[in-house]
Amino acid sequence: MMKVLILLTTLVAVSSAGCEFKTVPFSKPVQADVSFSVQEVERYLVTLPCGNVWFKLFLIGVGHIELFSQTSGNIFCKEAGAQNWYGGERTDFTMDGMTCDGDNIILSIERSTSAVTIKNAGNVLYTQNFGENDARCSDTIATQVKTQVWNYENDLQLAVLDNGDDSVPFSLAERAQVPVPDRAIEQYVVKLPCDGVWFKLFLVGVGHIEIFSKTSGNIFCKEAGAQNWYGGQKTDFTMDGMTCDGDDIYLLIERSTSGVTIKNAGNVLYTQSFGENDARCSDTQAAQVKTQVWTDGAELELSVSTGSCWMGSLLNLGNTVASVCGAWTSPFSLSAPANVEYPMQAVE
Repeated sequence: MMKVLILLTTLVAVSSAGCEFKTVPFSKPVQADVSFSVQEVERYLVTLPCGNVWFKLFLIGVGHIELFSQTSGNIFCKEAGAQNWYGGERTDFTMDGMTCDGDNIILSIERSTSAVTIKNAGNVLYTQNFGENDARCSDTIATQVKTQVWNYENDLQLAVLDNGDDSVPFSLAERAQVPVPDRAIEQYVVKLPCDGVWFKLFLVGVGHIEIFSKTSGNIFCKEAGAQNWYGGQKTDFTMDGMTCDGDDIYLLIERSTSGVTIKNAGNVLYTQSFGENDARCSDTQAAQVKTQVWTDGAELELSVSTGSCWMGSLLNLGNTVASVCGAWTSPFSLSAPANVEYPMQAVE
C-alpha cells in the first residue's frame, strides 16, 4: 500500500503546476462520481489489489469500460453498431495478465474519440480503435466518470487527469506564450466556436499552419520549393467540414519533420507529408509558436501537450506567464500574437 500512496501523492502534487489528478476511493458499496474538464485524451488511473476485481468505469454520455478480471473485459459504445445491447454495441476482449506492483495493480486507461488503450507496467494490454459505427465512442468527449464494483468491498483508487483552467478562452485582443517541456510528440489542441475562425499558428523557424474556415487552410514552409511566397512555399488545401461538439470545435494538430496532420472528432481532416524540398518543414524542429487571429469577437483556446498535461493560452493573465506542468501559458489574439518558446521536440 505504501507504493500506491506515494504514487497518489506524486499525482496530487502535479496539481500545483496546473494539471490535477482528481483521486477518489471507490468500492462495491461506494460509487465514485468524478467530473472533469474537456480533455483531447481522457486519462484514468485505477489502483486495485493484485487479485481479480470486477469493476466498470461509466463514461457518461459515451459508454463504459468494464474489466471482469486480469485477462478479460469489454468496451460498450452507446448507440453503436446494431444497438442490440442496451441501445448500443459491446465488444468483449481478452488480454495478457496484468503485472503486480507489490500488492497492487496500477492500470492506466487512455481514451479519445479515436481509440481506447489499457496499459499496465509500461505494457499495452488492449487497444480498440473507434470509427463511424462506434457512435458516441467516436464523436463524444466524456467529462464525467462513475464506477461500479461487483466483488470487492474495500477501497480501490480512481485518479482522473483534469487540466482545470489552464486552457481558457482567448480572443482577437489576446496572445499566448507557452514554452513546452521536451517530449517525443508535441500536439496542439485549438478550441474554436462552431461557426469557424480564421487563425494561424506560426512555428518560428519552420513556417505556419493557417486555418481560414472549417473547410480550408494552408501550410507554409520557409525556404521551400520555388521560394516564391515570402521566401518559401505555401500549400493551400481543402478538407471535409469540421464536426462540432456542442457549441465548439476541437482541432488536434500534430506536426513533425516528416509531416503535419489535422484531426477533429477522431477523424483526419488533412495530412501533408514533408520531403527534402520542404526545407525548414522537413529539417527543423520548432522551438517557439506564435498565433494570429483575424475573426473579431471569437473566443478560442490553445493548448499544447506536455505528454501528461496540456498547457493552454489563458485569457485573463495579461502579460503574466504561468507555470503549467513544467511549462508556461499566456493569452493570444488578433492584436496580440502568441509567442511560445519550448525545448526542441522530435515532433511538434
